[in-house]
Amino acid sequence: MTMEKIKLNEDLTAFMNKLAFLGDSLEEKVNVSLSISLFAGKQVSLAKAAELANKSLTDFMDILKKINIPWCEYTEDMKNSDDLAVKLILHEFV
Repeated sequence: MTMEKIKLNEDLTAFMNKLAFLGDSLEEKVNVSLSISLFAGKQVSLAKAAELANKSLTDFMDILKKINIPWCEYTEDMKNSDDLAVKLILHEFV
């Protein structure tokens, strides 16, 4: 694999350097940022995004929490299924 260097916009670099919670080096911050973008865009799973960011799953979830990106979804279908299960369980005990 050939490694290519990229040049980031200076304003972007300055902004990235302020995001200490993403990592120590600019390279680490960019990797984490790209992993977040892929996850938020539903291109990769949570576990894959954490792997790409070189973070543990827990650490990656903590980063997502800090920037208000939900790491799980609770859909209306899931809620309806849970509501039905609760009703069935309660009916058994009546």
